[in-house]
Amino acid sequence: PAPRAELEKSLSAISHYDKWIIDGWGSWHLIEERFQKADTIIFVDHPLRIHLWWALKRQIKASLFPGSVDQPNGCDLSKVSWQMLKMIWKTHTGARPKLTKLISSFRKTKTVYHLCSPKQMNAFIHKNCH
Repeated sequence: PAPRAELEKSLSAISHYDKWIIDGWGSWHLIEERFQKADTIIFVDHPLRIHLWWALKRQIKASLFPGSVDQPNGCDLSKVSWQMLKMIWKTHTGARPKLTKLISSFRKTKTVYHLCSPKQMNAFIHKNCH
């Protein structure tokens, strides 16, 4: 994980632009801050089995074909597989309910897309990402 100070600095710098996209996680404080500054929130909320399967496919691809997937510099994805799977589980079972509640609190003031399946995500991409 990136150090908190680095994330805070990046968020502060990027949020001054008229348009920006931030993907990923971080501390709860930073998640709340990002949502407050955003005009649109896209919540990719697939079933746990899909998140796990996609992550496993990425790990397998990274192991079989080094350099074939985007990854942080100096990070050997094959060495963090178990840690990543535990993180996905903990996020889905622990943080997801809190995240869903937070997102709901912004529905009246921001545009919120809650994508609950790959089919919904593909339709969203087809409609909005030209």
